[in-house]
Amino acid sequence: NYVCAHSNSQYFNAFFAGRYRQIHVGVPVWIPDQIGDTNRLLNSTVLEVQDIDVSFASGTAFVFRYTGDSQMYAFCVLDGAYSTSDLLRPYDCTNWYSATYFDGELFWAQDPIMDVDACAHPNGTAYVVSSTPTYYPDTLCFMDPTYTASHYQAYYGVYVLDNSTQYDGRFVYRNQRLIGTTDEWTLVWYEEKDAWYFHDDVPTVTYLSWYGGLCQQDVATPDLCTACWQFFNAFEDETHCALDVNAIDSQNEADCMRQPVVDSAAARTTEITLCFEDATATNDAFASAFTGKWVLDTLSTYRGRSMWTHSDPQTGKVLHYMYYDDVWRYWVIDDRVTTVPELYDLYCLQWYDEEPFASCTQWYSRHGQVVTMDNQCTLAPTVSPTAAPTTLTYECDEHNKFVSVESNVLLQQTLISAAMNFPPYASETFYAAPMVLFENARTMSWNSSNPCDPSTWHESASYYADKVVLITHDTQFELQCTPQMWVYWLEWFGAVGVLIANNANLDHVYSLSGSDHLYTTIPARMITQRAGWDLDTLVTMYNETISVSFECFDGDNVTVAYPSIICLVDTSPFGEHVYLDGEYQRLSSAYEINQKPVWWKQGHEGLFRNMYMWLHVDRSVSGDNGWRWVIGTDYNDEESIFAHCNLDGAHVSDPALCGNNWYYGDESKPEIVVSDDTCALLDEYVCLESWPGAWFEFWFDGRYRQVHNGTALWLLENSQVDAYVTVGRVYYPQILGSVYPYAFVLMLNQTQNWAFCVIGDEIPSNEAALSPWDCNENWWVLGYAGSSYGWYQDIAFDIDPCPHPNVSTVEETAAISYPEQLCMNDPSGAYSHYQSYYGVYVLDTNMTFDNRYVYYNQRLQHSHQEWFMLYYDERDAWVMHEMVPQFTA
Repeated sequence: NYVCAHSNSQYFNAFFAGRYRQIHVGVPVWIPDQIGDTNRLLNSTVLEVQDIDVSFASGTAFVFRYTGDSQMYAFCVLDGAYSTSDLLRPYDCTNWYSATYFDGELFWAQDPIMDVDACAHPNGTAYVVSSTPTYYPDTLCFMDPTYTASHYQAYYGVYVLDNSTQYDGRFVYRNQRLIGTTDEWTLVWYEEKDAWYFHDDVPTVTYLSWYGGLCQQDVATPDLCTACWQFFNAFEDETHCALDVNAIDSQNEADCMRQPVVDSAAARTTEITLCFEDATATNDAFASAFTGKWVLDTLSTYRGRSMWTHSDPQTGKVLHYMYYDDVWRYWVIDDRVTTVPELYDLYCLQWYDEEPFASCTQWYSRHGQVVTMDNQCTLAPTVSPTAAPTTLTYECDEHNKFVSVESNVLLQQTLISAAMNFPPYASETFYAAPMVLFENARTMSWNSSNPCDPSTWHESASYYADKVVLITHDTQFELQCTPQMWVYWLEWFGAVGVLIANNANLDHVYSLSGSDHLYTTIPARMITQRAGWDLDTLVTMYNETISVSFECFDGDNVTVAYPSIICLVDTSPFGEHVYLDGEYQRLSSAYEINQKPVWWKQGHEGLFRNMYMWLHVDRSVSGDNGWRWVIGTDYNDEESIFAHCNLDGAHVSDPALCGNNWYYGDESKPEIVVSDDTCALLDEYVCLESWPGAWFEFWFDGRYRQVHNGTALWLLENSQVDAYVTVGRVYYPQILGSVYPYAFVLMLNQTQNWAFCVIGDEIPSNEAALSPWDCNENWWVLGYAGSSYGWYQDIAFDIDPCPHPNVSTVEETAAISYPEQLCMNDPSGAYSHYQSYYGVYVLDTNMTFDNRYVYYNQRLQHSHQEWFMLYYDERDAWVMHEMVPQFTA
């Protein structure tokens, strides 16, 4: 009887991976038959059962042990009660830890790829593997026959076989209800754990680091799994032992499970008073932000069901929406309409009901709280029974303003924005003004729709009157007139405000200059390039009506002058804290924490999470250090804090005054610097090119912006792919051997390396670290080379400095002086295997390669063996070639 083991740990595989033979029937001891790279530990390794006790695990476990020092190098603890027969099946144990070697030290790591399976000796016949092909049902119904509400009810429904996609050697099943949406569920077989897993996609790597649920039983297809289904990563984990997974002949969801019936003609609750109470807090229902009057939205529905709004009784501003999310099958309360569960304020599981008011007595928050709802409550009396006007306006300093936008699909979203460096410096707030695109999205040119010359405009004053106008910043027109002139003419045409979208840098904003000879009275603000794209798309492609509000952070503007934007710069050489780096926009006073404002930095999907700055008060300590400005991902969660400001007990009114006094725990991080201004971004770029037509090219080719001067980190300017180039250390023994050199690396999502070029074993100098274009040999790329997936050398890979198309630059235009003839020879007269290259080369001005002329060996012209000198830009080198290639690599 044999078992075979392999691991994610290169160290384990080098010494212990391989085939082990059970010494006797009924004895839980296996000795190596063939292990490691060289069998060097063949006589001093054993797989056995023993009791272990480490800091994070204890109990009876299967252990790989080296008898030379009696140390274990992998283990798997048996769960709960176990029988004698369980001790003879190491292949049923799936939660393995292995010893991993990193940076000169060994440490324990949970190993998702570690797998121990029964196997056969190559010369034996005792172990027979069935060759019967797996029968896959075309369609499965996954449902709970009890119809009990569950945090994981979005998983239920019809799953269809995808026989074009495999994972770990088996076909996958896809939830047909969610195919093509941003939230899909896929059933995949995970060989290392002998289980069927729910995953949000078919993984591109060979192990699962995240999953939504599983049934752990070694069966061919999910419908054969009789073990309990376990679910994770929602409000609470759940285990279901009565779920049905059966093959069916229909893809109709109604044939699988009961569906909700929504009668669009039925009467709806038009108005209701609701009180919400956190059962774990102070039981003050009137203090809840969600308590109040909820009113039916008679103009809008969402996903086929009615929605209700909760508004500020003084201003009439919508505070929250109550709507049904048919993807996750929840009733949701949030300050915007979103389908991202991590962003919900509250959600309720009663998805079968047309209205949530009767059955949704219990709601759940993303912060782990259970909130009860009472639909029979009476609100406490207000100071004034008469509602205030719904559009109160205030004279507000422009640096104390923020912009919010809303539409049917984009609801009450605050935009990152910056005030202008021209009048007005204070103006009245306004609410819900309609937005239009400058010149109805026509292309701007000198003679048509020129923002500097209204005589070229096509739209009349009635198009712009009482509107907010969105226009894209353009440096070419700025050479003709200042952006203040654009605002001046739009004000003359009746506009009430102007949004100027940045045309570069995705999420950066800054103040634009004006003219001493102009005076404008309507406010203008710069918004990000990404926000400009989104608003333009909503109008031009979806015909959405956008409303824009210019609001004041502090109502009547009598308050501490908090900065509108705070810039955080990571000055570390390799961008160690780049996820904190950027501009933090102050949010409205509705988001105050501890009576202080909150600042927000927009995240990148899959790369950087949303970041916040807020005042954290530790009520458990005495003394000055209880109050600290902090940075984290959730201003309601102390555990999300990354960094805090430490001024030895001194207090400052806002985090911009912390300067470089930031700490991670007790470790000072002076390379983190904040200021009360927009960030001064560099206009320094590199452009990346790789093998044309390859998979890697599609995702990663493009322009990368250096984040800061002196920082070896360049971000890809692409709103869909979050990648960057930086300097780090790489360990790829299958390519580089057992070295751990420094390299330029291309990273995706901060965790995945997709390309690298080795710099050397020593820490690179600043000059070397800031010159990725000098590393132009042996770029390794992860992707598809032909039909195989893995690492390969990309001879067409090239990184060069380049300009941004929207940034004015002065380029060197001097022509290259090419000699007409060249003599190539060895003055020593030594013999050489390459002496046929020597001789006279003639310039050919009719032929180019990589934008330079070529030279040909005139002695061999028109012969069967010619030689050409070509410039190969990807290697920054002149090369010898037997022809002028028709492609670029």
